[in-house]
Amino acid sequence: DALQIPFGSLVQKAVRRRSSKLGPVSHITTYVPDELAQRFGRKDLLRKPILRLIEESGVEMGRAQQTVSARQADGAVARELEVAVGTALLAVNRLVFDVNDRPVQWLHGLYRPDRYEYQMDVSQVGSVDARISVKENLSE
Repeated sequence: DALQIPFGSLVQKAVRRRSSKLGPVSHITTYVPDELAQRFGRKDLLRKPILRLIEESGVEMGRAQQTVSARQADGAVARELEVAVGTALLAVNRLVFDVNDRPVQWLHGLYRPDRYEYQMDVSQVGSVDARISVKENLSE
């Protein structure tokens, strides 16, 4: 539904753990419509961020809708992120659109709050300036 494609359409699902020198930072699941995902594969995903691969497929990025909440780690994610089951994690859902307002990526990420923080400057007038901070450079 989020990608606004017909039920049963093919998508590329990628599940990745991102890490820094401190250890695991996030467990990220992304979905990309098959028509875009046919242009890159597993090896490409190991070398480059998925948004860059989508851009290299000819997509001009537009906007994104994002929500940030909290979720407890289940057994599988706890093992991946090296935390106890039930640990509070930051949960991010992001829908990325191209310049024609077509959804090109759906992302669900779970982040260790001790290694990741989300910063946003909000003003009554003007734009929002949002930044993501990770304590070390990430590797996928």
